[in-house]
Amino acid sequence: MIIWKGDGAAALAYFGVFGGLGFWIGDKLGLWLGVLLGALLTWVIGYFTNVYDLPPEDRNQHQLWFVPIQYWGMGGTALGVLQVISHLLS
Repeated sequence: MIIWKGDGAAALAYFGVFGGLGFWIGDKLGLWLGVLLGALLTWVIGYFTNVYDLPPEDRNQHQLWFVPIQYWGMGGTALGVLQVISHLLS
């Protein structure tokens, strides 16, 4: 079950579209580069829609599974960087 609030479901779309596009272009490394790009996009969009220049009561209105989408972007970025490094070292 997918639970979202506001534009939280867009985080899944960013990861899915860019990850799929990356895999289509370049196999495993392309997949992780695509996920990394989608995560960075989620992080930036999440920050500007949830935090930037908003009063405290209006922050974090866009969530996926009760987690604000900018944090999904941070986690996805960390995962993408680790996977790209792991792929390049192997």
